Amino acid sequence: MAEATVTFNASHRFARISPRKARLVMDTIRGDSVEKALNKLLYSQRRASPMIRKVVRSALANATQKAGLQEEELVVWRAAVDDGPTMKRWRPRAQGRAYPRLRRTCHLSVILMQVARKEKVKRASEKVEGAPAGTETAPQETVSGKAGAVPSKAVPSKAVPSKKTPSKKTAAAKAPKAKNPKAPSKSKKATKKPSSPPAASDRVTGEAAEEGTES
Repeated sequence: MAEATVTFNASHRFARISPRKARLVMDTIRGDSVEKALNKLLYSQRRASPMIRKVVRSALANATQKAGLQEEELVVWRAAVDDGPTMKRWRPRAQGRAYPRLRRTCHLSVILMQVARKEKVKRASEKVEGAPAGTETAPQETVSGKAGAVPSKAVPSKAVPSKKTPSKKTAAAKAPKAKNPKAPSKSKKATKKPSSPPAASDRVTGEAAEEGTES
């Protein structure tokens, strides 16, 4: 664990719960980060979980107000449960008897400690396994193209089947025959429209003209 630089504490005195029940919850968060401890207490089914969660949040508020620290920079350094005063009560039983009932209390205390943030270290290049001593290894090709980044995985190349070039004889045999553009097509036949017979008025004028020429 890192050395303690600053500590922030909070406590809940005279909590109305037995020390044994509270210690079962305190033991689960001791040594965890504040963020992890709050998540554990949030989903815990124990009756002491809400009480202890309030104490941790109070200590976190002290750290934020005094030093401006966040959850990621704090760790639950100490989490203790001390015995408090016990209140004695009586309950009537059969035949005029009275049985004692003990109402136990405890003191909850939490101390947070500041720790340094974890720095993410990136390796410049991975060492090649089995390389002989004294030989320099070239930097591997990376996704970004710069040395020191994550090396890219080699993708196996798929074998492309080679296409055979057809010979001249086979190409000439397979080539379609070109049609003669000058030859008339059989489908298109020249059709002439039938001439219509001359009208009756044209016949009369024609006969009159012939008679005039004869005279």
